[in-house]
Amino acid sequence: MNYISIKSVVLILMVSFTMSCQDIPKPKKQRIVTEKELVNNNRKSVRMESDQIDKFIQRRGWDMSKTGTGLRYLVYERGDSQVFPKVDDTVYVEYEVSLINGKTIYLSDSNNLASFIVGHDEVENGLQEGVQFLAPGDRAKFIIPSHLAHGYTGDFNRIPRNSTVVFDILLVKINE
Repeated sequence: MNYISIKSVVLILMVSFTMSCQDIPKPKKQRIVTEKELVNNNRKSVRMESDQIDKFIQRRGWDMSKTGTGLRYLVYERGDSQVFPKVDDTVYVEYEVSLINGKTIYLSDSNNLASFIVGHDEVENGLQEGVQFLAPGDRAKFIIPSHLAHGYTGDFNRIPRNSTVVFDILLVKINE
């Protein structure tokens, strides 16, 4: 009986050894993406987002201007002032921020104006650029592509990554 159990153990070990010696799949080599490919992919993404923004504008019938960076803006109500903010000025604004799908994600409180220093604060680059087209009392719409808004990461709160944002904004005042 002892002989049978030793024979069984040896047989099990041989089968286990044979199975473990089968070809183990080799890890696939990772392809290294070149800088040129990254740049081309980024350009393609920017073009696709730009096309999406253009279709959004066309559906709404807005006559928007486009800057070299890709910001779209439409001043739809002019105030009485002809003084425009410049770098280092503090601006006070009311705003509504939505995603391009129409979902409102942030809304300022008219009793507590939002403010930032043009060219210095941690607000979207597109907002920094766009506010310089406005004078106090002006109302405008800004469509800010993701690369001028919160980019690849989003804002870690309500704005998802790679999101186009739409600002409806009123420039209330400028402190020089």
